[in-house]
Amino acid sequence: MSLFRRFYVRLSLIFLVLLVALAALQALVALRTFEMRRVEIDQRVNRDLAADMAGEIEPHLSEGSRPEDVGSVIHYMMVLNPAVEIYVLDADGRILAFFAEGTRELGLERVDLAPVRAFLEGRPLPIYGDDPRRPGTPRHFSAAPLDLGGGRSGYLYIVLQSTRYHNAIAELESAYLSDAVRDAFIVTVPLVAFVGLLVFFVLTRRLQALTETVRAFGRGSYAPRAREAGGDEIAELSESFNAMADTIEANLAELEQADRDRRTLVASISHDLRNPLSSIRGYTETLLDKDDELQPADRRRYLHITLDRAARLSRLIDDLFELSKLEASDSAPRREEFSLAELAHDLVMQMQPEADARGITLTAEEPQELFIVNADVQLTERCLANLMENALHHTPVGGAVTVGVKKCELGVRVLVRDTGSGVPPGEEGRIFDRFNVGEGSRSSSREGSGLGLAIAKRVVELHGGRIGIESTGPAGSVFYFEYPVGW
Repeated sequence: MSLFRRFYVRLSLIFLVLLVALAALQALVALRTFEMRRVEIDQRVNRDLAADMAGEIEPHLSEGSRPEDVGSVIHYMMVLNPAVEIYVLDADGRILAFFAEGTRELGLERVDLAPVRAFLEGRPLPIYGDDPRRPGTPRHFSAAPLDLGGGRSGYLYIVLQSTRYHNAIAELESAYLSDAVRDAFIVTVPLVAFVGLLVFFVLTRRLQALTETVRAFGRGSYAPRAREAGGDEIAELSESFNAMADTIEANLAELEQADRDRRTLVASISHDLRNPLSSIRGYTETLLDKDDELQPADRRRYLHITLDRAARLSRLIDDLFELSKLEASDSAPRREEFSLAELAHDLVMQMQPEADARGITLTAEEPQELFIVNADVQLTERCLANLMENALHHTPVGGAVTVGVKKCELGVRVLVRDTGSGVPPGEEGRIFDRFNVGEGSRSSSREGSGLGLAIAKRVVELHGGRIGIESTGPAGSVFYFEYPVGW
């Protein structure tokens, strides 16, 4: 990465530029403020200067005299205060005479009397007026009414900052400005720059650490996490990154598990599809090759076997299709009110012939009430039927399967007890997993599709319920599912 593209370097350069600009601006503002204060103080101190000089000049003015005739008196006063320029104005502000060092010509013939009247009325200072020798440059002044003799009136207008004084001030301002900027760059700017760059380094070091963590995460190292200390925006960013990293890591683990499960499912389904297809093909070939040699009884037996394998294949395909529909994002149960106790009793009656054929006792416990729920009756029937078929398939001859309904903390619990082979150790946590169709698993059997418990689990999840195993062991297992009341 280029040096100037680093965040710390760019931030430091911006900071230094702003610091230099701030130092220069501060020097200018300081000088400007000082100048304004100096002008106000000068005008306050010399507020009565024009009135005092007018009192000294008026006795020397009489009828027929000219303002220039008092030049000697005014020059004497200017010796005491050489920083002023004195103007004699008539009642309209026209300049009758002026007294100042140098021979520079006047740039104005008339002085605006509005600031003069504001000054005489005692308005807040500073008040700026015209500078006849520098038009367009406002100057602070002192003014007073002046009796010009012979019934004539006018004003004594004193510019408190003469041209010579102004030039001296300009030179000093330039020198002081240079000194202020120099001192700022020698002392203030380096000190503030050092402290600021040090603070930036400390702050950006946390960003650098976060960047390294993100880079490591991008390279596939998912264990490192960013520090969340500080309580500021960087800490919030670190916290958000850690939460995102945890989510991504969990999703990757799920994807890896899903990929393993997919391969297991493909292998298992392929095995389950291959067996009936191989049987159908084998018996069909036998019927075709030995049609003349087969006895009617053998031919009929082969056809029954072929039909049974085709039925198993059809059930497997139907179960896969049904599970796929249940796992779709837009899948939703069609709710209606019905009695779980009655549904359990009806299913026991429907499956009684199959239980009798297997030599298994199938009974329904006497319910204490009807247990009305608001759920999808067809899906619930399929869920309970799958649990009962699973129990029948794993219960030996002479065994018993019992179906019961009772209250529970969530709402209503339906139980299916059997005296079968139980659940192999370690299978309890994945017994309802659709991919758990391995050898010896309770979720599959030679007679089933291997997806019955997975379908039951999905049905219960759609209803916001729970499904699980209450107990298992050599004496059999107890499978259950629960529905919340009020749904």
